[in-house]
Amino acid sequence: MRATLFLLALLGFNLSQGADVGCNLSYDLNGWGTCTQNGCCEFTAQNTDPSLCDGSGETCCYSTDLCPPYGPDFCFRTYGTWVSRYNFHASESEVHSGFQALKDKGITRVYFNIWADGSIYANSATAINNGASFIRDSLQWAVSSARTLGLEIYAWFEYGTQAHYGTSPDNSFSAELVIKDWLLYNLVDGQKVYTTPDGGNYVWTDPTNPAVQQFFADMTADIVRNYDLDGIQYDDHMAMPNGFDTVDNIGQSTRFTIMEEFMLKIRDAVYSAAPGTKISYSPSPISFSETHHNVRWENYLLDGIVDEVAPQYYRTTAGDYLNTLNQDLPYVQGHQTAMLGGIRLSGSGGATPSGEVDRMIEISYEKKLKGVSFWFADDIILGTYVPPTFVYC
Repeated sequence: MRATLFLLALLGFNLSQGADVGCNLSYDLNGWGTCTQNGCCEFTAQNTDPSLCDGSGETCCYSTDLCPPYGPDFCFRTYGTWVSRYNFHASESEVHSGFQALKDKGITRVYFNIWADGSIYANSATAINNGASFIRDSLQWAVSSARTLGLEIYAWFEYGTQAHYGTSPDNSFSAELVIKDWLLYNLVDGQKVYTTPDGGNYVWTDPTNPAVQQFFADMTADIVRNYDLDGIQYDDHMAMPNGFDTVDNIGQSTRFTIMEEFMLKIRDAVYSAAPGTKISYSPSPISFSETHHNVRWENYLLDGIVDEVAPQYYRTTAGDYLNTLNQDLPYVQGHQTAMLGGIRLSGSGGATPSGEVDRMIEISYEKKLKGVSFWFADDIILGTYVPPTFVYC
């Protein structure tokens, strides 16, 4: 791996850097921006329109999270990973030992699963009062360990708009949602059928229902209000699957708008409950996300709705990873500095060879992504894969 990959930028930081003392506000982000070197705006609250700044290669950044100038070199800012609810999750000691192993191997951020199959692993009155099963407060253990070890901690809502794994609403949460009429379904011979091939073997909540959107906004706000978090994350299961009459009877551009406004409602609820909490989204690649999930996530970046995206570029070869990344980058218009490359270590099928993973990290650096995140943490905790040494800005 090239030595420059993990070069630590040692240059000083000056808020007044750039040709202008401020730049025009292009969307509602509550203030003037600062002209700074392109690539040095930590999050997506930026506009790369060159007319806003005088200096060549500058961007208008509305975020307070400006990074130090890189000079000729670029460096990552995040080494993340996802912790599932299956392992290193069930007890305080188990969580802490897992986090310690991640820290020892250079991980800087953990996306910790708290929402799956109608169950909540954190304290949310909204979730519990609407039928979700409270399993245990694993998130409190995760936050405590993260703060002790100096890791960033994001609450990960894995299931998103999925209510239940299975073909019928037979857990307490989805059964409650039948009564509320919050689920997607088709009428077949007078009977409600809750799954379609496009939706997979899942029961889904209805994103077109304002009450459903409010439920997720309120549940997310509960979590950021109740815990000392750096951020929250939804992923590709925050979706509107095709194959249901409610979905198929509206145009695709309207579906995109519904999902974008849905995420905006979640963002605003989070910002109101805990200002400064970051919003992350981990989608599928753009083409799949648009055609299967009715999500146009590049707009989430361009419109400042999320602070970062961590697309799941889960491929087993570096060549396929590069090809997939190259297909998406033209759509984000220079905002790749707010992207983490989602890299697959293992999953269905064989593990990704470590040499291919190392090359994927290099590619992510070469494309000037913010960093990478690994699916999933077990491989790193158990030593199946050991990431290269990481130094960040």
